[in-house]
Amino acid sequence: MEQLFYLLIPLGLCLFYLGIKYTIRFGRAKMLYEIPYVNKEGTFTLERAGTYGLWLSGKMFTKAPIGEFGFNVVDEKTGRSIPLTLSIMRARVNGITHSRMELYTFDAVPGTYRLSTVSYTHLTLPTNSRV
Repeated sequence: MEQLFYLLIPLGLCLFYLGIKYTIRFGRAKMLYEIPYVNKEGTFTLERAGTYGLWLSGKMFTKAPIGEFGFNVVDEKTGRSIPLTLSIMRARVNGITHSRMELYTFDAVPGTYRLSTVSYTHLTLPTNSRV
């Protein structure tokens, strides 16, 4: 039993490190572009390369349309679609009346991008997402 305790110490330290890392990353995050659901597409510009997130924002205690639509991010310069990765540890921010949740992340270089929503059923994933 004592050996198990010593084996769990590195695991706890790793989880502590990841918790601090994601908390700092979340605290430094800023919103670059906001699009209402009724607008099906819009463009935004990134000034630095990095990992970015796509968030869903809405009122608390209402039905969210998760599973009814997806996102597609296209590089305007090359016309290539940027692969989206499902966010495993979904970050959430809750206020009294509003909430937001990270759905996808993607890696991008500086440039102009087009964000659009695509409709799909909750049984399928977008073709450009990785699990």
